[in-house]
Amino acid sequence: MHSIAIRELRNNPSLQAWCNGDISLGKMAELLKMDKRDLRHLLSLMNLPMIDYPADEVSAEIDFLLQDATA
Repeated sequence: MHSIAIRELRNNPSLQAWCNGDISLGKMAELLKMDKRDLRHLLSLMNLPMIDYPADEVSAEIDFLLQDATA
């Protein structure tokens, strides 16, 4: 596991780029020289969502899945 501290990650430009959607989680892990699983864990410790969908997209997906389940 890479030993980057949360405070180091908060100040890293790759975090801002990822939050803005400019780079993927995989690219951020590559830039930080970290395993994606370790990075996901670190981001969860920071209470940052791995997946950020708009509410209407989530609602549409739920409707689709429920519709498919009853067919």
